Amino acid sequence: MGARLSRRCLLSFVGGAVLCAASMPSAFAADLYQGKTLTLVVGYAPGGGVDTTARVVARHLVRFIPGQPSVLIQNMEGAAGVVAAKLSRPPRRR
Repeated sequence: MGARLSRRCLLSFVGGAVLCAASMPSAFAADLYQGKTLTLVVGYAPGGGVDTTARVVARHLVRFIPGQPSVLIQNMEGAAGVVAAKLSRPPRRR
């Protein structure tokens, strides 16, 4: 029988991996996002509370991404966000 990993051991490993990735230089990420445009899809109509919150988050999110890309807000209202959720999923292979 194989030894089972405890939750504590698993969380320690994941935490260590995250700290290792966070300590890597962000020069590669800055080169990756420099001059790019990120699209933030909002699943509700423009002018509502969700749209306003998304625009505020997008305005400040850019400061924390290396390379400071621009952010484009795209509203896709319909079926309480299901239309936007289907857009963000990759297509299924048959």
